Amino acid sequence: MTNCYEILNIRENASEREIKIAYRRLAIKYHPDKNKSINAKQKFIEIKSAYDILSNPNKRLIHDNQLFAFKTVNKEIKEDNRYNSSENKLDKKNGSKKCGKYFFYGIAIIILFFIIYLIKSNNNLSLENQNTKSKQDSSQIETQQIHEKLKNVEPTQPQSGELKF
Repeated sequence: MTNCYEILNIRENASEREIKIAYRRLAIKYHPDKNKSINAKQKFIEIKSAYDILSNPNKRLIHDNQLFAFKTVNKEIKEDNRYNSSENKLDKKNGSKKCGKYFFYGIAIIILFFIIYLIKSNNNLSLENQNTKSKQDSSQIETQQIHEKLKNVEPTQPQSGELKF
């Protein structure tokens, strides 16, 4: 990604006036009619395209957003490379290969999900056991109540023609 601010040698929060002054100064310096070096034409084209982008507010906004995204990603890549290079130095010293930090993050997440699964399955089992115990307790209570009622009932003699079962 080309940084238009670096091409014009200005700050990223430069005003339109500063952009215009920098463009004119560099355009005069690298104009192919004034500068006879081999790279002058290419440098002049870069300066002109950078000025075209930065002088248009919409193009400048798009450029700034892309530049910010590029810098952010580039910074993360450098940090990862720094981490990996220091890790590789440790690997060479120890003679063993070490896994990256993301591998360990993945393992930690898998273990966490497994623990949550075990907790939920144990809760479900304990709930099922409680339900079965409560059903058994209620059926035992009902059976005991029926037995008590039957003990209190006195047998009666059937009247003539009446059958009791």
